[in-house]
Amino acid sequence: MAHGWTSIRPDLDLRPMALFARCNRLVSMGLRSLDSALSEHGLTVGDFDVLSALRRSGQPFTLRPSELAERLMVTRAGVTSRIDRLAERGLVVRRRDPEDRRSEPIAHTDVGRQMIEGTLSDFLEAEANLFGALTENQQRQLESVLRKLG
Repeated sequence: MAHGWTSIRPDLDLRPMALFARCNRLVSMGLRSLDSALSEHGLTVGDFDVLSALRRSGQPFTLRPSELAERLMVTRAGVTSRIDRLAERGLVVRRRDPEDRRSEPIAHTDVGRQMIEGTLSDFLEAEANLFGALTENQQRQLESVLRKLG
């Protein structure tokens, strides 16, 4: 017989623990799926996030590293390593800001823009596959519940 918290502490409501574990497994599965889809293009999820944020930012498609960190909800050090990796590959460039010499806005190159445009459909397909077992209505309900929790 398997022993778990239910048998050890039947007095506790363990649903939050089970829900959190399921959410965590879903995120892990999702990241593996997205990594797989993006690896065909030579990108990681972090790389995709930077290129995507730049593309969504609108003309002139530049963001300061601090803005990228805030939008991607990662540390400045984390975003710097992503920028460095993408710059080495020629997908982004650091531009000089004549008004603030301490800041270097980041922009995607033409190759970087083509990369994000070319990977977007594969990325969205991988995400859609994660929720393929749900009906459209269930997906809307899940979105609503997650929005409420967030």
